[in-house]
Amino acid sequence: MHIELPNDPVDGYELCWYDTNADCTLVRSYRAVFHINTPFKEACPSLVRYHSIGLPFVQSWAVVSDRNLMSRDAGWSAPMHFNHDRMYATREEAVAVCEKYIRNRIANLQREIAEFNTALEKLLRP
Repeated sequence: MHIELPNDPVDGYELCWYDTNADCTLVRSYRAVFHINTPFKEACPSLVRYHSIGLPFVQSWAVVSDRNLMSRDAGWSAPMHFNHDRMYATREEAVAVCEKYIRNRIANLQREIAEFNTALEKLLRP
């Protein structure tokens, strides 16, 4: 996924994306919002009951996944340094990549099973 940002920081600017885990068995959604100077309770209202006192977000991104604060990334250009290898603009795109990976893995495992069966048959011959 290619990320483009305006030249200057924009308070409340939002990025959304999906990613997968290494073995493509999970697709997660993410939302990052840039804050110029926002109190924690305003940036993450759903977390206030768990973290009544939180540091404000100053010139940083609040990255949230499944309503959990995943990270605070300082500086407007921080998303340019995220690992984009498994970032997708839509869930459908992420699922298609996972489907292809899993189907290829199944085919490779089926070939491997066939090779083991052949080796076993040879081994068991008198």
